[in-house]
Amino acid sequence: MQQAFDSAVVHATEFLKSLPRMREDVRSANERLNQFRSDHPEVRADLLIDQPPGSTEVDYDLLLGESDNGTLALSWRADNADPWVVKYTEHWAANFVVTVNGHNVKVQDVLLLLKIIGQRDNRLLDDIVDQALLFQALQEDPIEISDEEAQSAADRFRIRSGLRSAEATRRWMKEMGLTADRFRDLASSEVRIEKLINKVSADRVESYFAQHRDQFDQVLVFEICGMDNETAGRVVERGRVDGLLSAAQGLLPDAANEHLRGELHACTAQDLPAEARDGAEGSVIGPFARRNVWCALQVIRRSPAELNASTRTAIREQLFRDWLNSRCQQAAVRWHWM
Repeated sequence: MQQAFDSAVVHATEFLKSLPRMREDVRSANERLNQFRSDHPEVRADLLIDQPPGSTEVDYDLLLGESDNGTLALSWRADNADPWVVKYTEHWAANFVVTVNGHNVKVQDVLLLLKIIGQRDNRLLDDIVDQALLFQALQEDPIEISDEEAQSAADRFRIRSGLRSAEATRRWMKEMGLTADRFRDLASSEVRIEKLINKVSADRVESYFAQHRDQFDQVLVFEICGMDNETAGRVVERGRVDGLLSAAQGLLPDAANEHLRGELHACTAQDLPAEARDGAEGSVIGPFARRNVWCALQVIRRSPAELNASTRTAIREQLFRDWLNSRCQQAAVRWHWM
């Protein structure tokens, strides 16, 4: 064992010197690490990657485990005239926003996520943690995709983002600070997540449907929102006699109310407020609060669920949400606010 460890130490210097120093080449560095591990199978080897904020370059530290005796840390830095005392004055966590199960989410990753998710700021913190957990899951059990799948994912991403030409795509990538490899990884992650959803829900769709069939009933409802509690109570009381639309017309003030809206829409039962999910045809439910206003709804039509393509998709997504929520509940999350 000692001879194997000594041999790894000798080769470690050349290995560190050979590693690429640009951010977009980190994947290549990991591939070289795998080769180093193959060359020295008896020695535990881990590569720490340092990506300084605002820099396009990276640095590496190689950790070599010597049985149970300890770990040797090796570093190599090219001489670029930057004093170490200046270069490493930042706190180790200055570039981190949150740590989830030991995985550090960097400020750059969060800013990129902010740009992509747009107006979904009401779930921003949850989205950040979810993305970290998905990243970990795909690291623990990598999902490979073909070149054709990666190209198709990139094409869909461009179309969805309104990038209709190569020039528009290059301009957008420059604005977002993305390399070609980073863009490819970003688009390909959607394919990997889709395959992860399939894996999580494999062989469980039929049994879930049998146990929760009523949740997937197709429901047509008329909903009115924007009332105060007193008015909503009167509308519901009259609606149970004359129907919600008639009651709303008769009881609501004549004056215009910019917050008041009525809508006829179709959905599945599980998408309704908890109070209405079991509602039968004709039933009036309410009042219930939604976004600080009071609402009421009437079930116009309810059709029993069928295990068709759309229901299968909804069940797969629900099973995946349950799986992700379970991982979230077990995760160690530490926010770096200071």
